[in-house]
Amino acid sequence: MKSSIGIILALTCIFSANGFAQLMPMGLNQVPLEGLGDQPHYNFWVGGHICGSHHKANKSVYPAAGFVANTGMFEASSAQFVMLLGDSFTNISPIHADAMRRTLGSVPLPVINVMGKTEHAQHDTYQAIFNQQANTQFMIGPDVCLVVDSFAPNWDWLAESLQTISQTPAMRHVFIFAAGMPWGNDDLLPTLPTKRQVAQPVTLPSAKAFNDQVKPTLLRLSQIKNVYWFAGNINNSLIHQTYHWKSPDSTLTIVANAMTGSIHDSMLNVQVDAQGLVHINTVSLTTGMIADINTFGSNRWLTDTAQWRKDHPQAGFYAYFKHKSKEVLISKKFAAGIFGGLVFGVFVMLIKRPTTLDRKVRRPSVMRVLDDDDYIPMPTPQPHDVFSKLDDEDKEDDSRQAA
Repeated sequence: MKSSIGIILALTCIFSANGFAQLMPMGLNQVPLEGLGDQPHYNFWVGGHICGSHHKANKSVYPAAGFVANTGMFEASSAQFVMLLGDSFTNISPIHADAMRRTLGSVPLPVINVMGKTEHAQHDTYQAIFNQQANTQFMIGPDVCLVVDSFAPNWDWLAESLQTISQTPAMRHVFIFAAGMPWGNDDLLPTLPTKRQVAQPVTLPSAKAFNDQVKPTLLRLSQIKNVYWFAGNINNSLIHQTYHWKSPDSTLTIVANAMTGSIHDSMLNVQVDAQGLVHINTVSLTTGMIADINTFGSNRWLTDTAQWRKDHPQAGFYAYFKHKSKEVLISKKFAAGIFGGLVFGVFVMLIKRPTTLDRKVRRPSVMRVLDDDDYIPMPTPQPHDVFSKLDDEDKEDDSRQAA
């Protein structure tokens, strides 16, 4: 009897809002996401790429310093949860997991992590250590949160979830959390600013599937509900690590955030007030100052890119080529390649060298007929030279006879 009641309660918690399946995620710090209920107003934190340095010679074990130094503000803000937008680790290993647990040990809120490129590359290890689901969905009152795996081979799960939401009038705001940014090359999604025009409508591993399965439903949904897409992979390291784009024709809003260990590192605080309005604030992890998210658009990116290139002239093509050439020349792989090439060359020469002492010289099998130009003309002797030569010969004969 008790087991039956437990199953019924579990099903009641999992299914709500006209059949929408809630998959409540467990935080990286093992704090479960629960007790959300009907919140008159609430807030949560969003941050991406908190892993720190990815440099091969100096990879970070602990998360970015700005994140580690500001974990206290999560509890102080009375937030419901903290959402990390993937690439939260430079590597998935016990030592990195222990460093993350130490960092989040004092955070009483569930810290949920999206499946990023690093997590996807070591999916089995990541699942075994943290027991994280690739795709999850839950609700805060009438608002829906979708945690998406951007590196999945297809987008069936997200497409079906968006379809269910579009058919449920009671649902209000839709928050989508993913590592990938849905860049586009048309009027419906923003292009990647200041860097290049993308060849595909979205820069995701399964771009075609995204455009076929998700994009039509996403755009239709943004006509009837407020849709916010949060991403952690901005894919442009030369500029400010926050980006904001609002569709002029719908409610679709795309926001990106990533940390690079610089003074520009920040996190997003998303607030839903009592009237149901959404406010997104950028909070600096260096100064703690709050900036208006609307200022982090394409114009901000253009300005930051121009200033960065001005401040870093050494990052030009020739300086970059010189730097990479120096790295190649002093690398161990280059030295090993040169040594291996020399050894192989000596080995080939020893194989082709004749074993006999008499080395035969190859001659052409067919003699070439000389042309007139190949003959060297000899000078014609003068008469007096001939007679003087004969006189000398006669004198030599007489001296022999006398002797």
